[in-house]
Amino acid sequence: MFSRNVCSQMREELTILSGFNEASSLGKYLGVPLVGRAPKKSDFNYLINQVKTKLSAWKAKQLSFAGRVTLSKSVIEAIPIYPMMTNLIPKACLNELQKIQRAFIWGDEDGNRKYHAVSWDNVTKPKALGGLGIRRLVHMNKACLMKLGWAIRSGQEALWIDVMKGKYVRQNSSFENPIVRAHDSYLWKSLTGLLHSLNIYEFWAIGNGNSVSAWHDRWLFPGKSIEEFGIVIPDNMQQWMVKDLVNANGFWKLESLSTWLPQNIISKLFAIVPPNNNSEADRRAWSGSSDGSFTIASAYTLLCRFNDEAWDTRWLHIWRLKVPERVRSFVWLVRHDRLLTNYRKSKMQLCEPWCNHCIDIVEDTMHVLRDCPLAKVVWSNLLNDTARYSFYHTNLEDWICMNLHKELGKETNVRWSCVWAVGCHVLWLWRNRECHGDMRVRPTQLWQTILYMVQQYKQADIKSIALPVHQKVEVPIGWNKPAGDWIKLNTDGASRPRCGGLLRNSNGQWLGGFSRHLGRCNAYLAELWGVLDGLNFTYERGHKKIELHIDSNVVVQTLHSARDGGVVGWRIIQEIRRLLALDWDVKICHSYREANACADALANLGCDHGPGLRVYEQCPPKVSSLLLADAMGITTPRVVSL
Repeated sequence: MFSRNVCSQMREELTILSGFNEASSLGKYLGVPLVGRAPKKSDFNYLINQVKTKLSAWKAKQLSFAGRVTLSKSVIEAIPIYPMMTNLIPKACLNELQKIQRAFIWGDEDGNRKYHAVSWDNVTKPKALGGLGIRRLVHMNKACLMKLGWAIRSGQEALWIDVMKGKYVRQNSSFENPIVRAHDSYLWKSLTGLLHSLNIYEFWAIGNGNSVSAWHDRWLFPGKSIEEFGIVIPDNMQQWMVKDLVNANGFWKLESLSTWLPQNIISKLFAIVPPNNNSEADRRAWSGSSDGSFTIASAYTLLCRFNDEAWDTRWLHIWRLKVPERVRSFVWLVRHDRLLTNYRKSKMQLCEPWCNHCIDIVEDTMHVLRDCPLAKVVWSNLLNDTARYSFYHTNLEDWICMNLHKELGKETNVRWSCVWAVGCHVLWLWRNRECHGDMRVRPTQLWQTILYMVQQYKQADIKSIALPVHQKVEVPIGWNKPAGDWIKLNTDGASRPRCGGLLRNSNGQWLGGFSRHLGRCNAYLAELWGVLDGLNFTYERGHKKIELHIDSNVVVQTLHSARDGGVVGWRIIQEIRRLLALDWDVKICHSYREANACADALANLGCDHGPGLRVYEQCPPKVSSLLLADAMGITTPRVVSL
């Protein structure tokens, strides 16, 4: 295979000399086409053919809607993922795959378009946003390639990175500011083309502060530098790095900075450990994940802008119903109000809007599932008497919400939400049978059929069979006194954000406490700050045997392991481990929050004072009753798994 720059005469001479035949393509390597140019749709037609071959064994009409969705995810989305990792596949190819997927899900066959109940834009949203969680392949392809770009950008070590940099990072250029030429590889062009997306969603986690500009780089706010707030920066500070914001004592220069920086920027500083020369180099962090690590899933979410929409937990309640998947999918359609009722068909000029059973009454979703006499006779035998009025006097959205969360049924051994969901599905099933000439006769006691189906699914619940059932028991939880001459340190943090903690001896006696207002950060960082402040506070008081109790299992596991706590929390973890290595004994333990009430109360006090640390030599009045309860051994019941 020759470059396009090699003339035909030279090609012929080289093939004769070498004894090889000329080829227009190198074929595939590990299942991925090797092309020396920008790929065309024809290079990836094999993906389309593979998908069609897989789906040809299945007839859409023989599968339920839920079955088609599941199959499309496992086949259509899985096949192109591998080549997506290293190739920017032409949009025409991905759009064709998406078109096949859309047609299969809605049951289109032989060019006959069926009813597409919900827009594709909604279908491809996460389930918590009202979708089915089907991936948008174009965005997924970009997210996969962004992983490669992030590996280069964050300084990871790999042979392929060295090869790419050695070949394409030219003099006076870098991956961040590349010089791209026409003859560069398509992969390199694809990666540099995604730099804008990487720039938007990255920020710096501060280590020694040597490589991050205080004003021009993003380190306080993901996606925005300080200068982008429109702040006029003094000329003598224009070239300052983050390390220059720290005074000789190792603290932020808050007094001087507060005179000209707004409070929302100053408040962010309180949650960041000031840089020092003993720390590691600054690290790039990813704003799409809580710990700052890059993941394809988080990149996909950001590219689709799903993070801009508020999650609706009512959708999640639908998908958590203990009913068959086809019933959950049906309830999903009901909440979208997209059932193909006569009213909806009349909008398409297909029929009259009237109910086939009633006279001159419009058949919409609420009528066919609740208000039709055929539905009422079923619900009247399933509902308890106190729930009847509210059941029949709400709109669709409130009706769904009520049935998902309240127990309205006569039967107490099954969940009403399951009975209601299966009941709606069965009513719709019999309505369709009667509308399409099915000769089967509707059971006179349809409610008994519904209850039987719910009971059968409950007994055959796949999860209860496949997974071991952890026995749960109620146990008393309370604060336990440390042994002998040991001192117990309890710490806590929350996302408001604040942290706090206290020291007690073996008698439960108060030895000191603290709270900190952290400005702005997440709960994970607040927990870490609580541990860091607690260890500093304890060591300064000369205690040598410490039981450190934390109610965050994630923090406990991180401190017991060799993990660095993620890109966001690594600096605090580094400081914590430095303290743990000093000349004292520290046992790190997990406590339930019921045994950590005093630390939680102190953390709440962090909201009552300004940013920074406050020390309490005497027990604050708001904590005294909790301190006494702990000393007396008062417990709180909690259900735990054995």
